[in-house]
This record gives sequence, C-alpha cells and structure tokens, in this order.
Amino acid sequence: MSQEIKTYNHCQESKHLEKFPKHKKRKDGTWYRRRMCNPCYNLTKEFYRQEKRNWFKNYKESLSCSCCGYSKKTHKHFSTWALEFHHHDKNKSYNVGNMINQGGYALSTILKEINKCIILCCRCHRENHGLEIT
Repeated sequence: MSQEIKTYNHCQESKHLEKFPKHKKRKDGTWYRRRMCNPCYNLTKEFYRQEKRNWFKNYKESLSCSCCGYSKKTHKHFSTWALEFHHHDKNKSYNVGNMINQGGYALSTILKEINKCIILCCRCHRENHGLEIT
C-alpha cells in the first residue's frame, strides 16, 4: 500500500493516495486518480444531475402535445410527467428519460435525441403505440 499523501483540490483535505477514486488506467498500467475525494466527487455529480433534471423540467414546461395540444397553457393541472418523446421514424438511439436520469450525457447529445422526436402526452403516446401493434 502506497503511503503517498495528496491534497484534494476541492475540499483541501490531505489523504492517502488510495482514498482518491480510480478513474481509468494509463498506458503504463497505473491508475489515474480523480482530483476530488469520493464525497466531493459524489456531491459534484449529484449537483450536475439535479441541474440537468431542473433544465429538463423547465424545457418540458414550454412544450405541448403535437396531437391534442396538452400543455401548461391549456391545462390547469399540467404535469411535465405527462409529456413524452416519441421516436416516430424508428431512429431511436437512446431513451430521452434515461439520458436525463441515468447520467453521463451532455445536453447537446440529449437535444440531438430530442430533435428526432415528436412531443406527445402520455395518452396520445399510448394510443399511437396501440395503433402500431394492431
């Protein structure tokens, strides 16, 4: 076990090198270690994940169902959960909801996937898929 001590950039705590999370292996076979301790890294990841969720919710509030017109303007009890992204050309690379919640995707990548979709409320989306089955 290495006794090398390093100072975290984020919280300025000094800890043994093993306390730094491993990121990936270098070409020489040694591990590259992150610049933040695990708690700081997890807090930072959660912050960005929450920022992405907030952006997504605000974005969906500006949309409406392309079939029936369900939107914040037309319904008193509007919910962003009711609007869904339908891949109408069978060109689905990713599920937009998973891209937001499971992380790792840049907003530019998410917007590219959204641009492949039409916006439908949950009812119209189910009806649309029902028509595809029969």
